[in-house]
Amino acid sequence: MPFSNAQIREVADYYETRHAAPLFGPLFTACAAGLRAWEARRAYYRRTVDTAGRFLRELEGQVAKIVTGPGLNAETEQEVAYALVECLACIIREVTAGAGAESPDEEAVLSFFEGSGEWRRDDDTLVAEYFFKRIPAEVLCRTASVLDQGLRPASTSENQVPAQ
Repeated sequence: MPFSNAQIREVADYYETRHAAPLFGPLFTACAAGLRAWEARRAYYRRTVDTAGRFLRELEGQVAKIVTGPGLNAETEQEVAYALVECLACIIREVTAGAGAESPDEEAVLSFFEGSGEWRRDDDTLVAEYFFKRIPAEVLCRTASVLDQGLRPASTSENQVPAQ
C-alpha cells in the first residue's frame, strides 16, 4: 500500500481537530473514528472484507490521494469525509456484522451512519444498498453456510441404517 499507518493517523488527526466545525463536526468526528479503527485493524479488515471489497479499494484510493497529493483543505475536507465515512461504514458493517463492534471507534462510525439521517434504508444509492441490504444478507448467508457445514454428518455412510 502506498501509505503507512502513521499517514492514516495523520488524516484521522486532521479530522479530529475539525470536530467543532459548524455543520460538519459530527461527520469529521465519525471520519476520524473510522480511520483510527481501520488503522488499528487494517490487516484484519483486509482479510475479512468480501462483500464490501469495492469500498475497501475506494477507501485505500482516497487515503492514497490525500497522503500523496495536496492533502486536505477547507474546500475538499467535507466531500472527502463523506466518501471516507461511506467506505468505512460499509467495511466496518461487514467486519462487525457477526460479533458487533470491537471498539468505540467502530461503534461511533456505525452510529453516525445509521443515526445522522444522511443515509436511509430506502435510499436509491449504492452505499445504502450495500450497508442496509447486501452486506447483512451476505453475512447471514455465510454464517448459515458455516452452520450448515457444521451440522452435516461427516459422510453419508454414517447416516445409513445398518442392515439386519
